[in-house]
Amino acid sequence: MRHRHDDIRRLAAILEAEYNGRSIDSAEARTLAWRLNAAYPDIAGTMELVARRMDEPAGTAAATP
Repeated sequence: MRHRHDDIRRLAAILEAEYNGRSIDSAEARTLAWRLNAAYPDIAGTMELVARRMDEPAGTAAATP
């Protein structure tokens, strides 16, 4: 279980870095999101969205106002 909490913290850090305009390792974020998707069915939909967004070319993800 500890390992999964580390995955959550790492993915959160990556997403925060992305939000703040820093470069990120999208492959790592995608891997973490798919891993969490499999481990936690309650958040699987959200993790799938994150994983798929990480497949998009830089700058094409939908911006939020």
